[in-house]
Amino acid sequence: MNTSKLSRKEAMLLLNSLPKLGPISTNRLLDVFEGDPLKIFQASKRELLSISGVGPSIVHSILEQEHGTWVKKELDMIQKHSTYFITEEEIPSSLREIYDTPIGLYVKGTIPSGPYFSIVGTRLPSLYAQKVCSMISTDLAKAGFCIVSGMARGIDSIAHQSALGVNGKTIAFLGSGMDIVYPPENLGLYQKIAAKGAVISEFPFRRKADRRTFPMRNRLVSGISSGVLVVESGSSGGSLITARFAAEQGRSVFAIPGRIDQPSSEGCHQLIREGATLVSNAIEIIEDLSPS
Repeated sequence: MNTSKLSRKEAMLLLNSLPKLGPISTNRLLDVFEGDPLKIFQASKRELLSISGVGPSIVHSILEQEHGTWVKKELDMIQKHSTYFITEEEIPSSLREIYDTPIGLYVKGTIPSGPYFSIVGTRLPSLYAQKVCSMISTDLAKAGFCIVSGMARGIDSIAHQSALGVNGKTIAFLGSGMDIVYPPENLGLYQKIAAKGAVISEFPFRRKADRRTFPMRNRLVSGISSGVLVVESGSSGGSLITARFAAEQGRSVFAIPGRIDQPSSEGCHQLIREGATLVSNAIEIIEDLSPS
């Protein structure tokens, strides 16, 4: 299989996987080549280098000769793991609105209908945070919200489990390929989410999580949602990154207050000082998100 024989979706699958190319670069290339991914692979080196932001390393990635072999292997993995790849209009509309919209997503399960709401927080939550997360996640799920998180240890896992516990809707975005369950103890949760909702990743199979993939994952957690709740967070970490993405994307940001003498409360208090809405229950979130 060479690139000239690829279908449009296979070409998008390949474009999404290329090293050195992020969503902003890929969308810029698609704009230049009239939205046709096949034209990108058929372009000359000179044509590609004439595009703003496209340098030699990106061109080398695009013109690599083993693309057909890679696509065949990736399609085999998609089938083996009972997943599918979505592009363009198949991607939820809220994700198509963000600046660095993904050009494709791997999905296991069925993406539930919205409204979507994200709940994130520390991997080592206090008993207080565990209780609050469970309560709010449960109540939002009962109210019809699809609970979105990143399937990490701690608050993420509790949010997913709470939604599943009341037969609610939930989506997990991964910071790795679909064949890598992280943390490994969440394999059972992964399977339950895929059965009742959807597990989604922007990354090709065999891609391990790293410092680059987690922030990319976090922008999707916030981007799909009408709002993001940070339950508990220190003064740095992924939860605050997700909250900042949410603010940049025009989403509502909520935070749970904690004890002033606990480092694990510093992140939420910082967000509240910066303008996040302090909430104590699901009703306050629902009222805030409801059209006036």
